Amino acid sequence: MLTEEKIRQDFAARLDLACKQKGLPEKGRGVQIANIVKVTTKAVSKWFNAETMPSTSNIYTLAHFLGVTPEWLTYGDKNVVPTSIENTFSYPLISAVQAGLFTEIFDLEDSEGYKEVGSEKETVGEGFFLRISGMSMEPKFSEGDLVLVDTGLKPHPGDYVVAVNGTGEATLKRYRELGELSVSGTPHFELVPLNSDYPTLSSKHQDIRIIGVAIEHRSYL
Repeated sequence: MLTEEKIRQDFAARLDLACKQKGLPEKGRGVQIANIVKVTTKAVSKWFNAETMPSTSNIYTLAHFLGVTPEWLTYGDKNVVPTSIENTFSYPLISAVQAGLFTEIFDLEDSEGYKEVGSEKETVGEGFFLRISGMSMEPKFSEGDLVLVDTGLKPHPGDYVVAVNGTGEATLKRYRELGELSVSGTPHFELVPLNSDYPTLSSKHQDIRIIGVAIEHRSYL
């Protein structure tokens, strides 16, 4: 049975191996990683010394920078050469408030406090990762999970979409068309939570703007 100490030690060994494969010198690599992941050098030092482990979002940022898969960095065999990522893409991890402000002209460079997360999926339009908050989409989506949102896709019945209504914050819900057209000719639709304790949103009664379609889901224990 793996202890927490052994898990941290194995992670530190894989982190060291990935840094060597990338060609990072032992002196100075902590500062470089800290700048990329946007944490303190003290935090990075604790990772190498097996005192702590990065958060999930930081592991993805770290793995993308080092050119390995997040799965290998988190769970892989430290005695096996890390699996390299090919044809990867980077997307910002933003808050529900930032996602609620997202439009075609919304410039993330002008916003504050987001990180880049790597993915093998390429979006049609602008893409971003959103962290799930709340319990409205349980059991499929848990609080803290990440979804990659493609703003260039039109939703189809059964898709999971990220949308915003009067609250100003983005939310993830299942898309369901009602079979009726609005005055503008677009379909009326509902946004349905998977948890029946939460209300369904309807475009017939609420002003809802769909931001994009979720195309990747990352769930963690």
